[in-house]
Amino acid sequence: MIKAIIYGKNLKNNRKIEIKEKNEYYYSLKNDKKVNLRLINENLNLIIKNIKTHPFQKKIIHIDF
Repeated sequence: MIKAIIYGKNLKNNRKIEIKEKNEYYYSLKNDKKVNLRLINENLNLIIKNIKTHPFQKKIIHIDF
């Protein structure tokens, strides 16, 4: 699981989410800066602010939107 946080001036509260590795979003996270994320009750157009990767394995461990 990749831990992520969604924050911004248009949100009342920051949202903490987890994204399963190797799903449809994982590949777009590695290649794109803009992501359309589908949550339970809404679609969000997000811009990736920061991606932290594991120092040896080079896999994504945390994302800030």
